Amino acid sequence: MGFFDYLKRKREEQQVAEESQRFLKAWLQLGDDLANLHIKPHLIMQNGEILWTSEELKQRSHSYYDGRVFEVIFNPPNQMPIFVYYENETYYHMCAYGAGISEFQSKLGCALPDEYRNKASFLLGLFMAMILKFKYIHIDFARTSYTHNRMHTNTIAWVERYQQWYPFRDTGTGDYVTYAIQDINRGRADVADYISIYELSPS
Repeated sequence: MGFFDYLKRKREEQQVAEESQRFLKAWLQLGDDLANLHIKPHLIMQNGEILWTSEELKQRSHSYYDGRVFEVIFNPPNQMPIFVYYENETYYHMCAYGAGISEFQSKLGCALPDEYRNKASFLLGLFMAMILKFKYIHIDFARTSYTHNRMHTNTIAWVERYQQWYPFRDTGTGDYVTYAIQDINRGRADVADYISIYELSPS
């Protein structure tokens, strides 16, 4: 290898190292920002396929049903919508019990629920784009629109047939999710009949 080839290789290695450092710094900052808002991402889904599942969710009992999950839909250009599902116990309880402006400011640093939802959606969009980058799925986040759903629209539940957690459309009435899972596990229904694929779950 010639001297100039050596220098070129060293410059390329340095550029890769610097890019890795920038990515790691951005990743750590994003983790801090999500934690400051008490956000726990659990699932990323596109076209009915679960692209990512959190380690926390993987460790939960398969009998666990989580009906406090929130849904955000992202619409990247020229791609199927991408859904992100997350928990936020603080935000959930504040909405459920009618927290005032001062409580939103002190606990979430946001004056109103709409401000929180915008911040949450933006951070979750960055999280989604960075997670999918590891899967070599590119998201043009700058041109991606998003919409944040209300509470009591989804329940995360385990499906034995597919050995996977899924976010079922659910308004929290009756045993709808239980019966849906039974039908899926017995082969009488498809999971795609009960999850969001093209648009937000109905409120």
